[in-house]
Amino acid sequence: MTSYGYTDDAHPSAGGLPPAETAHEVLDAGIHHLSETSELCLLKNFLGGLLISAGGTLSLVLANGFPTISDSNPAFSQLVQGLTFPVGLIMVYFIGAELFTGYPMWLGMTALDRQGSPMQYVRAVVFALTGNFLGALTWAALQSYLTETITEEPWRSRIIEHIDEDITDQQWHVIFLRAVGCGFLVTLAMVLGTQHRDGVSKAVGLHVPFFISCAAKFPHTVVRTSLSTYVRHFAD
Repeated sequence: MTSYGYTDDAHPSAGGLPPAETAHEVLDAGIHHLSETSELCLLKNFLGGLLISAGGTLSLVLANGFPTISDSNPAFSQLVQGLTFPVGLIMVYFIGAELFTGYPMWLGMTALDRQGSPMQYVRAVVFALTGNFLGALTWAALQSYLTETITEEPWRSRIIEHIDEDITDQQWHVIFLRAVGCGFLVTLAMVLGTQHRDGVSKAVGLHVPFFISCAAKFPHTVVRTSLSTYVRHFAD
């Protein structure tokens, strides 16, 4: 007997986990994050910042490298970013690195289950944010600025223009709502990555929500701002 794609053993016919079992795995991941050491949390999030920035660099290089096409087709650059930026998230997930974006989901689950102490939550949030930010800045300095990957034209001026339009010149509520959209979609991507069992399904599950996030201009602000900071201030 099957119902909505699930077989008698409560697993989807495609080989993934049902939603309830997926939620339990998400909760287990949250408990694990609460108990891991500060050093491990910082290191995993530093690596996550590096890898998501690698995807960010790829998306910026390709999305801004065709100015003629982009000027006549405004959606082209967003399409390219949506296709390429999620590569970083997939690498993060597959090698066991971390991004702060997933922590509100994990810690929200553990809080509802009354797991952990307040200091464990504070520590996890602080070290996750710090690790991601340091990882993104390190990549921007070593692999974007010093390698002159995005400091030459047409990349430099176009990236600065897009960062100003999408982030620095926007009103606070626009940035806030876009951040909410990004957080929701990337969290959904992490859930789908947890739900699916094989590598291809995991990659697709991680890619699709993040594709929507990037194409709709809801990207990871920490990545784009760190890359644009070096482009703007240190490439003259």
